[in-house]
Amino acid sequence: MITTQLLLANEGYTHANWLFKNICTNFSRVYYILGGEGYCRYEGRTFRLKEHCLYFFPARRAFDLYDNANNKLLHTYVHICTDPAIGELIELNVEPDTFWADAITLLRKYIPLQDAAITIGILDMLLSHVFSRAAAPPLPARQVKNYIDSNLLGKLDLNALCAEINYSKSQLNRLFLKHYKTTPIHYYNDKRLELALKFLMEGQTSRAVCTRLHYSTPAAFCKAFKNKYGLSPEKHLAAMKKEVLPIFQT
Repeated sequence: MITTQLLLANEGYTHANWLFKNICTNFSRVYYILGGEGYCRYEGRTFRLKEHCLYFFPARRAFDLYDNANNKLLHTYVHICTDPAIGELIELNVEPDTFWADAITLLRKYIPLQDAAITIGILDMLLSHVFSRAAAPPLPARQVKNYIDSNLLGKLDLNALCAEINYSKSQLNRLFLKHYKTTPIHYYNDKRLELALKFLMEGQTSRAVCTRLHYSTPAAFCKAFKNKYGLSPEKHLAAMKKEVLPIFQT
């Protein structure tokens, strides 16, 4: 992805009555948030623009932007056309002493000089790093996955997760399905069964694993295990010892 045109580049506080409704343009906005209080409404959810975060707003996708009139947003902002166009909203947390922090420092240094060539070069460097990670899911999806991976022994509270990332269940399911090809609940259940197999191979009993992973009954655990692996826990372990496991899609 490259910058084909630099339309505007500056840094400062948002102007009076800063409110953009249903933005849908052929160019993208790049914002680095320095302070203040600004908000974005995108795909049915509203979230605050975070300090020290870098945002790439999509072209030809509708969203709203507004701030608190009593706490104006201070930001570095650039309007650009890219090839191909940026198609999704991207949020990056800019940690100190990283590539991103160095690149933002350069961007803020050269924007006041109105040197379009250098500014575009810095933007292309940012775009290259962002979209070399294009396959990486967006932050909310990664947060949910990381939470599940770290809490397989606990019960999944999807309502609390949705509140944490400010998504509805349907929005979270769509996002997770898009990037991980499954829903959070299915991912959680699948990873727990992988952990169950590990516990069984370590010598824990089926009943102990059932209790440890909070299945309602041993029968429910056995049914879930068989749906994934094709055999009951006991038969699966016996088959593994004999190395005669059936071909079964996990």
